[in-house]
Amino acid sequence: LERDMERWLMEREKLTRHLDKLIRKRDKARLAGKDERYVHDLEEQVEGLQANVQYVNMEITDCQANILQLEEPKEELLDVASLLDGTESPQARYLVDKLLHMAINQSVQANQHQAAVQELEARLRQVEANNAMHQDLLEHSLYAMQMDVLATEEAASTPSSRSVPPTLTFTAASEVGSLDTSNVTFRRSKARRKTATPQELLYASSMDASLPSLPQTEEASTDPPHALPAMEDVMAMSHPDGACFDLGPDGNLTRVSSAPGSLKEVGVDVRPVPKGHLGAQRKFTRPAELSPLLRRKFANTNSNQLRKESVDATPPSSPPAGRRARENVFSRLTSTGTAPLAKPDRGVISVFTGKPILNKSSPLVCTHVAEGHSKAVLSLAVTDDVLFSSSKDRTVKIWNLHTGQEIQSLRGHPDNVVAVRYCEYTRLTFSVSTAYIKVWDVRENPAKCVHTLFSSGNCENGPVVADSASRSLQIPQNETRINAIELNQYGTLLFSAASNIVRIWDLRRFACVGKLAGGHQAAVMCMAVDDPGVDSSLVVTGSKDHYIKVFEIPESGNGVLTPKMNLEPPHYDGIQSLALCNDYLFSGSRDYCIKKWDLSSQSHIVSLNQAHKDWICALSFMPNPGGPPVLLSSCRGGMLKLWNADNCSLVGQLRAHTSPINAIATNSCCVFTASNDHTVRVWQVRGSTDLSPDS
Repeated sequence: LERDMERWLMEREKLTRHLDKLIRKRDKARLAGKDERYVHDLEEQVEGLQANVQYVNMEITDCQANILQLEEPKEELLDVASLLDGTESPQARYLVDKLLHMAINQSVQANQHQAAVQELEARLRQVEANNAMHQDLLEHSLYAMQMDVLATEEAASTPSSRSVPPTLTFTAASEVGSLDTSNVTFRRSKARRKTATPQELLYASSMDASLPSLPQTEEASTDPPHALPAMEDVMAMSHPDGACFDLGPDGNLTRVSSAPGSLKEVGVDVRPVPKGHLGAQRKFTRPAELSPLLRRKFANTNSNQLRKESVDATPPSSPPAGRRARENVFSRLTSTGTAPLAKPDRGVISVFTGKPILNKSSPLVCTHVAEGHSKAVLSLAVTDDVLFSSSKDRTVKIWNLHTGQEIQSLRGHPDNVVAVRYCEYTRLTFSVSTAYIKVWDVRENPAKCVHTLFSSGNCENGPVVADSASRSLQIPQNETRINAIELNQYGTLLFSAASNIVRIWDLRRFACVGKLAGGHQAAVMCMAVDDPGVDSSLVVTGSKDHYIKVFEIPESGNGVLTPKMNLEPPHYDGIQSLALCNDYLFSGSRDYCIKKWDLSSQSHIVSLNQAHKDWICALSFMPNPGGPPVLLSSCRGGMLKLWNADNCSLVGQLRAHTSPINAIATNSCCVFTASNDHTVRVWQVRGSTDLSPDS
């Protein structure tokens, strides 16, 4: 803290001297009556320095507060060294020292156990929340199923046009003798479908094995209240879907024409009934044309009593057609109400087998295509070994360029992944979705999200958005959608653009240390980063306000930084892409124009009007050993063009995709284009193509 305090004091002194010089220079310029633009630039520099001084003063205040907080408890702490020195006996000194170390170790272990307990409690709360949600969904499904059954019963209670015998009689009555029903009261009820219980629905697969066993009785038993229905009726009443089975004379299952459609896939293992069982001895003879629904009039599942009464009613109609087309009740009950998160097949980079794109004016030929995304591919990052692609399907795919196989997919994004970047020095991958930047350690498989950066400047360890099957379009309060990110050369600084603010992140401690202010009046859509010096970086920003601004960033990235230069004349529409090559900058806009700028002289060199016939979405440079740099540009029409970066002449062009090209990336040997057609195409230079200016 003391070193930080000294550093901030020196920084304030340095800024104050610079500020005084600028103020004197501005006053002299005013007195000399110089150009208003020159005076205005000096005033902007003065305002920027004043903002920096104010920021440094705030940091000094924070350091002072932290130092005071640390010094206050020091007075109350026990001076262990003086205590040990004051102990004369060696044994006592040894014991005190031993007790001190034991106390420290016990404290550390207690803190570790407390942290573990807190983590387990958090997991327990999460599990309880998930269980409560599943319980609510199960109860809701049960309620909906019962309402469906009630509605079906209402429909089934209406008269049917089918003709059935007006009365039904038991032939078994003659076998068992006359039944004394004077002391038995039978409840009249219509033949309706039995409502299945939750146990029957959840354990439908084991219903056959759990049928109640029938006690052995003598054939001449005359105790009708305790008699049980035949096995066919027990099976009909016990089926979880509330339907019934028609057992033919041979005991096999036959299809009933009026049974629900959900029984088409159901099979029942009908086991033979032992001879000693009542079901094997008593047989009820019924008319062959009797509907299965009327059979339930002969059985009462609650009391297992025989009913003997004449039924003079029209049988209920067949279930409605909608019920037949409905899926199995057990499937509806156990479903959680949302579609499961389908894991797509792993992607692959295969040889391009489509129609050859032969264009004499194009030096590129498509050799391979990467397929695996289910929606448009929005951003690319590539090295000589690995390719990263982000998509609207909310994933980032990592491809092995040597084997052509997908290594893994990074999931858990709330919405479209609009940008992906990779640093070879730190082996970290950065993906942008809504207001979050996820930092992935891809050295493991599956990769681990180690940090989450917010558009507001906050940072949290691990993921903050759980993987979900549905998109989340909501943005947290005080957060803004992030449009673009860029890294410096060694991956120590990250620049994130949200609205018109660009924040600077120190990736050595994952903290927001500064921002670019006084720049744009609209959202920043693209950035380009160059490292011309050892202790500084150059950041170029392009915005929807049609302007391009250049910032010089110190190595630490601290403070509120103002533009070093404003490039004019502006474009006629928003800036969509930027590309840096040495001291030259190329900008692509929605006005179909590409502009070339010289940053060393802060001047505009040339404008390529109507460079494309649609928005220019991406710019990049293609390696050209021994020749001039080659600029690649793409548009929403799917056209890919190559330009000589020295004289801005057109080298070649081709229709690379039939849909918009969203990103271009290059490595030492290939060009990669990402499109709305869900693919990434790989291009290579023809062997006989000359990209020199004279070609």
